[in-house]
Amino acid sequence: MTVALDVLRELRCATVREVAARLGVKYSTARTYLKRLADKGLVEKRSVGRHILYCVAKNAVDVVPRDAYKLFTATRKRLLQVLELLERYGCVSVSALMQTLGVTHTKAYHMLRVALLLRMGVKMRIGNAVVLCRDRAAAEETISHLRDAIHRIVTENNMRYATATKVLQIALRDRETYELLSKYIPLRRGMSRFPPLVLTFVATILETLYGESLRRRHGRVYIVTQPRAGHGIEIADSIDKQTIAVKLPDDLAAALRGADIETVTLQAIEQLLRKYKT
Repeated sequence: MTVALDVLRELRCATVREVAARLGVKYSTARTYLKRLADKGLVEKRSVGRHILYCVAKNAVDVVPRDAYKLFTATRKRLLQVLELLERYGCVSVSALMQTLGVTHTKAYHMLRVALLLRMGVKMRIGNAVVLCRDRAAAEETISHLRDAIHRIVTENNMRYATATKVLQIALRDRETYELLSKYIPLRRGMSRFPPLVLTFVATILETLYGESLRRRHGRVYIVTQPRAGHGIEIADSIDKQTIAVKLPDDLAAALRGADIETVTLQAIEQLLRKYKT
């Protein structure tokens, strides 16, 4: 039940079906969690058109009930495997979770989200590759290892200008770098062409080292210099949030100043749904 409240803290409001999907539990189980939270005054039940929304109550922002919650049996087993991997390696990519758990990308990413909801890990995105780490220290250590490995092969090969393709070609011959990169991107010996996911991953590390690239005829080139101090890769400890920006007329913005924006937004959605219903 605690996790259901965590979901609502992230989304502010959600349907039973949305909560069930995020937690990997049955619809009836999610509905029971939300009903118990509502009975405790931690969640408010609202009707928006034909939809029933459950919203976190204002007095529940800092309240964490100690009631137990239940996940699907398969989800619990996979979560234990994920935690074992994090304990062993510190960080694992979603593609690695797919291989280890024997599941699709959707299910592997779902396990990442479950770990974040339970505050059992943090997430970082390197290029288009998503990586789950045990904690921030493990994430920082992984980024440091990747930066050191790539800078080493760049300098050992006397590169003045580095590209993702050149770095990968050398990495395939360098055992240490190959083993490190293979943990996070799909590499194999003898590759002649590299998929976009792999190229973007290495390009992101190069950018953290040497800054913005230069666009050339055959792709992006990075001027090799002393590595930069900061890496600029975001490390998140919560699930993805989507923000919608709305530009208001000046007079309306002035009228809404100091108002409860959440209530105003819900009322606007209710009116919009009624309009389409009729």
